[in-house]
Amino acid sequence: NELPDIAKDVKNSLHQEQKSMEAAKEELQRIKKNLDKEHDFIKHVSAQSLNDIVNFDVRGTSMAIKRSTLRIFKGSQLDRQFDDATWPNQNTNVTSVKQWSYEQVVDWVKHQSEIPDEVVGLFEENKVTGLELLAFGREDLEKLGISRPGTLALVIKAIKGLQMKSKNNSIFIDHDPYCFGKLLDQLRLKVMLEEEYEPLSLSDIKEGKKDMFAKTVDYYFPAEQSELILKKPVVVTNKGCATPFGSGSATFSFGDPAKTGALGVINVSGRPSIPRRCVRVGSRLRYY
Repeated sequence: NELPDIAKDVKNSLHQEQKSMEAAKEELQRIKKNLDKEHDFIKHVSAQSLNDIVNFDVRGTSMAIKRSTLRIFKGSQLDRQFDDATWPNQNTNVTSVKQWSYEQVVDWVKHQSEIPDEVVGLFEENKVTGLELLAFGREDLEKLGISRPGTLALVIKAIKGLQMKSKNNSIFIDHDPYCFGKLLDQLRLKVMLEEEYEPLSLSDIKEGKKDMFAKTVDYYFPAEQSELILKKPVVVTNKGCATPFGSGSATFSFGDPAKTGALGVINVSGRPSIPRRCVRVGSRLRYY
């Protein structure tokens, strides 16, 4: 009588063990699936991080900054220029040239004004692709059929220019490097300091660059937006004083009004005197 019971117990044990193994297998599959998702997410974030780096050529000076930092002030020109809708059109890199068909290479050669027309036919005849074009050297061009030294030099120059442009993928900025770099520094400070961030005063800008910096700020942050980067100045003229401290009559006094950097005091009716540093800009005096 005990044998059937033992067989039944063994069968139940095996059944339970099988169920446990199936559950463990399902758990392993679930873990693997989650790991695969995490791996894909990390790859996606890594790719986005690489694409999020923007390279600038500021009149010959290289600068780099995260795209998210450029967009820290919503509604600014930089925010609009580098938003998700327009950025993909600007973010062309070396892979785009590598993927050129021979027709695209021929079209590129045609648009190089310094390269003679007879060279176009050689590239078309040999069906040179973008990947091959970037790898071309003098010997390769000679084998292609370009023998004249002057023509070789011009073609090599054009290819090197394409190689550099593809490698750097920089956006050209026609502003003073000091001024544009200072502006980028402010964007980085806003990211780091958040609510504790403060705009620059014009007195923070080195001599000879003040007007140029103000124009750069106005270009990227027009009108009232400029105060995100540069504090609104107090403009002092011979007729009186316009202040950002509120309404009321104002007078000013200082030791030497003609001296750049002189310490002055602005007196606004109903408010305490506020010492400010004087900076001469053209025919006006500005206090900060």
